[in-house]
Amino acid sequence: MKFLTTLSFVTAAFAASRTTAPSGCITVKKSPGSGQFGTVQAAVDSLSTTASGKQCIFIDQGTYNEQVLVPSRSAQLSIYGYTTDTSGYSGNKVTITAKKSQADGLQAFYPYSILHTGPYGIWNMECNPYGT
Repeated sequence: MKFLTTLSFVTAAFAASRTTAPSGCITVKKSPGSGQFGTVQAAVDSLSTTASGKQCIFIDQGTYNEQVLVPSRSAQLSIYGYTTDTSGYSGNKVTITAKKSQADGLQAFYPYSILHTGPYGIWNMECNPYGT
């Protein structure tokens, strides 16, 4: 019984939320305020492709209807989505849906919600290549 109790505490300790931007991240919101962006693409475009430091974007909850192109860059880019539980996908509150999608009969790379090159990571968001 002690093992199960300990295991539940350990599980709870690892299940965290990410509802605010990590330190140093720029923010994307459906209704942007000062220093924020209204689209993921605008946030990506604001970042240097030649800087070598780490870069990060935090996307607030909502559905973003856009196709995002992340050009090659020197820095590692991390993109985080709003989530109430970082240990799984059920708490994810961000969806990126491509305007040009498989629903339009497009092939090759066009259906992707996020097209990237270079070092990057994406956490806690749904990418819907089928469209709306």
